[in-house]
Order: sequence, then structure tokens, then C-alpha cells
Amino acid sequence: SELRYSDTFGDKTRLVALKGEAVFDVTKNGSSFVVETHDARVSVLGTSFAVRSWARDIDPETVVSVREGRVAVEKRYEDENRIELIPNQQIRLKGETALSPESILSNTESTFSWIAGGADFINMPIGNVLSELERRYDVILSAPNTIRDRRITLLPSQHATIDDVLIDMAAA
Repeated sequence: SELRYSDTFGDKTRLVALKGEAVFDVTKNGSSFVVETHDARVSVLGTSFAVRSWARDIDPETVVSVREGRVAVEKRYEDENRIELIPNQQIRLKGETALSPESILSNTESTFSWIAGGADFINMPIGNVLSELERRYDVILSAPNTIRDRRITLLPSQHATIDDVLIDMAAA
């Protein structure tokens, strides 16, 4: 993951730009905290939350999940529409996804599993799963283009080796 911030971080706004995945525990200090991804802006209202945004995935999306507190989410280039999330809520922004109460999901448990070394791949394109495995295990993986868009569900154990995960993937 890549996290960028300017020299003026904290003066009026604590603004960071994220490519990848990160968990934030934010303390109120009088200035706002904002996370920008390739397609979303997350304004924090004192909280613990996760943002996942890999712009180069086959099916790119930004996923915002709240563990504690509240965040406000809006599309990065559209200031009119904004939605607030509370604990155990999640939203997935993809392409033209509308920000509405109907787009809020519950149960963010699997979102935070990667912190403890776990990973859940639920109905994900194989290409995205391979990209995540490359980042996680520091390996290079490839698959024919004909199967990279196929979706797979894979729930590897917390301490699985790359060999274990690939064997499970082949059996799925």
C-alpha cells in the first residue's frame, strides 16, 4: 500500500492519499481527517475504520468499513452526495455506484480479518485474488486471461502458506 500526505498535514486538514489498504484509528484534535482514494473521499468524524482501494484490480472498487465511530463517504469528484457510516457498516464504491442508504452493507468482520493475518475472498475475480496474494506473500503469480475475470470464493485459514492457498484455489 502507499500512503501520501503533504508538508502541511495537520495545519487545517489532515489529508492523506491512499493506494491500497489501510486501517486508521483517528483521534479528534480540532482538524478534520480525510482519506482520498482513486474514486472516493472519506471524511472522518473520530473513529476506527478501514479503506481498501486498488485502482488496478480487474473490477476496481473502494471499500470503506467502520469498526468504531462514524465516517462520511462521498465520490471523489462529486460533492453533492454524501453518506454516513456507523460501526459495522460498509460501502463499496464501484464505477457509477450510487451513494444511498440501500448501498450500505452490514457485517464488516471479514474486512478487518487481514489485520490478524486472515483473508476472505468472497465472489472476487481470480485476477484480484492473485493480486492480493502477490501483495500478501511477496510472490509473482499469473493466470491465463481467459480465467482472470472468473469469480471465486476462497476462505484460507489465518496461517495458511501460499502453497496451501493455491491448492485450495485449484480445488475451488
